[in-house]
Amino acid sequence: MSAILIALSSFNKLVSLVRKFSPEELSALKKEPYYCPGCGADLVLKAGEVKIPHFAHRSLADCDASSEPETSLHLHGKLQLQEFFSRLNYSTELEKYLPAIKQRADLFVNQNMAIEFQCSAISASEIRSRTEGYRSIAIESQWILSARFQQRDGIQLIRLKQFEWAMARRTNGIDYVLFFCPETNVFTYASSLFWMGGNHWVAKLKSLPARSQQYPFAIPKKLVFEEFKEVFQLSMARRDAFVRSQQYAKLRHQNPFWLLSYELKLNRLELPAIIGVPFGAARHFDERPVIWQMLVIKALRNGVPLATLIDNGILKLSTGTLYEEALGLLEDYACIYKKTKAAEPENGKLLELLYAHYCKNG
Repeated sequence: MSAILIALSSFNKLVSLVRKFSPEELSALKKEPYYCPGCGADLVLKAGEVKIPHFAHRSLADCDASSEPETSLHLHGKLQLQEFFSRLNYSTELEKYLPAIKQRADLFVNQNMAIEFQCSAISASEIRSRTEGYRSIAIESQWILSARFQQRDGIQLIRLKQFEWAMARRTNGIDYVLFFCPETNVFTYASSLFWMGGNHWVAKLKSLPARSQQYPFAIPKKLVFEEFKEVFQLSMARRDAFVRSQQYAKLRHQNPFWLLSYELKLNRLELPAIIGVPFGAARHFDERPVIWQMLVIKALRNGVPLATLIDNGILKLSTGTLYEEALGLLEDYACIYKKTKAAEPENGKLLELLYAHYCKNG
């Protein structure tokens, strides 16, 4: 959350600190009393030599809208975003306080969209809570992650922490996370996200200068076949790296990969191409693709209904994943597995089957 940059004066007038003040102006401003627009409590103007000038509560005990001091990156980003919306003739308010849900939006656009520009780590649960708060009063929200530099475009392996993935949106069957770099004034989309395990994802990065961006924000397109082929190749490389790492695992009698490999009678160093494939452009399960796909194959061989994997907690769903969605994914994977079971197809045929599923379901 951002610092308080807007306060009420003793004359009930809003005072903003978003522009740069001279030392003399700040000295004069410090002499006035200020009050929190959210809770009405006393504020004090802090203007040192290190942190950006901001208002702070004398006591945080009674204010639900309080927050930490502003960073230059956060302030710069908010001002750049405000300029972007103004250029497109949309009304914007900085740090709009919404008393009904006791939340303050970094920017409030056109009276119906809350923009959260996030520059620091935050819990995934808080992101979901704030998003639900906006939704409860019929306000849309868009989380934008700060980017300190412009990344190269294309299909690549990226890192997304849990809280960053919680900011993802799904539109037209495509999952994406939106970044913004204040220094370059460029938006970057990380879309068609395939979870590889841990904080690793395979995604398509695409940069869009603010001057070319639109609002409502542009929506990424689905991958073309050649792009999906790159996703497949990177996924297989990550799978092989995971398999190699398991050769040094301790307590192998408790290790899921070793147990499943033994039960399925698989060569641990040469898994069939159907195992560990990019399937379902999101994180649906808490198990990495290699494990949940081996569990599906085991269930099929033993005649166990796929729903049992979820019902018995063998496969735990990721936060936000619907039961029907997860079961449908398992059934779709099982269908493709059955098509490849009789004879291991060349990667080209498997790739076509996987891409057809991606185009249909995302």
